[in-house]
Amino acid sequence: GFWGLVLWILAVNALVAAAVAAARSPTSSARPLLWLGGAALLVAGNFIYGSQVIRRADAEHAVDGKPEPQRILVAQPDIRREIKWRPEKKAEVVACVLEHARAAAAAGERAGGFDLFVWPETVLPTRLLSDPPVVTRVESWVEREDVPLLLGTQEGYWGRWAGERTWIAHNSALVIYPDGRRSKIYRKMRLVPFSERFPLQKLVPGLGAIDFGQSNFFPGDSLRVWQLELGADSVAAGCLICFESAFPEMARGFVQRGARLLFNITNDFWFERTAGPVQHAEMVIHRAVENRVPIVRCANTGISFVVDPWGRVSHETGLFTQAAFVASVHPQAGSLAARLGDRILWPVVLPLAAALVRGGLRRRRRR
Repeated sequence: GFWGLVLWILAVNALVAAAVAAARSPTSSARPLLWLGGAALLVAGNFIYGSQVIRRADAEHAVDGKPEPQRILVAQPDIRREIKWRPEKKAEVVACVLEHARAAAAAGERAGGFDLFVWPETVLPTRLLSDPPVVTRVESWVEREDVPLLLGTQEGYWGRWAGERTWIAHNSALVIYPDGRRSKIYRKMRLVPFSERFPLQKLVPGLGAIDFGQSNFFPGDSLRVWQLELGADSVAAGCLICFESAFPEMARGFVQRGARLLFNITNDFWFERTAGPVQHAEMVIHRAVENRVPIVRCANTGISFVVDPWGRVSHETGLFTQAAFVASVHPQAGSLAARLGDRILWPVVLPLAAALVRGGLRRRRRR
């Protein structure tokens, strides 16, 4: 997990630092090679253990009788920020997204078919569930394709906040089925500060009146695990919206609630062609490894891909290009990090705190 990786990095560096200090000190009785040997053992042990785990996992998937993988179609429509939220471009954007979806689905059928179609975060420039003409077009398309559709959308309704009636908006995700059913809605819980919501509004409600051009979404109140109906199979799945993938506890929470497959839907066109979309995408890889769960990432303008439970990325798309692919995914989950969570810190933090107190007392006595 995240903290285990941090501990491993610190341990390797501390051993190397101890070796350097021992080599420089003429009075030290410690042997530099001993410290360097410990660092080498940590590095080599990591690679040896990792290679054995991956080899064993590949052998298990190769055994006959294993459940068939789920075939998931990921569509990257590449709708640019210059047009996406302009009201006069709404009809053009909706038509573009649906046309790309039709082409992607046709290609997916030629490639052997698929069980689920995935669109990115807020794929259409509208509150879909409150826009009858657009939602009718989307549901009609889903019915024709006869596969479920997972997508992100804005959502809004009148409700009460801090004792007052107010307009409540969410950044949400849901699944639409060919027979017209909809999954329960997952509402994004980790909102981007100053972009999706001004921070600390629970403590100071008036902060929401400050306008920097940000959205004013409200956070969701719970993780939601869907039981996806994919053909004859039912798969427990969760969805990380945008930068929720940066928080280990979010992915871990879905897995602890039974999810065996995760999705990350996002819209990263704000980053343009910087290191931002690359770094954001790489966070997903660690979420997959630490929970031993496959993750399907669908981004509006890229980078979209699939990462398996051992961190191996496939079907990676480029930035600012229309793309689509069908990936075979084996749902599974479960790891020590997922079970323990942050409790893994206690065996490290308590001895470290004791050592710091002891060192402080010894220094005080010497003085």
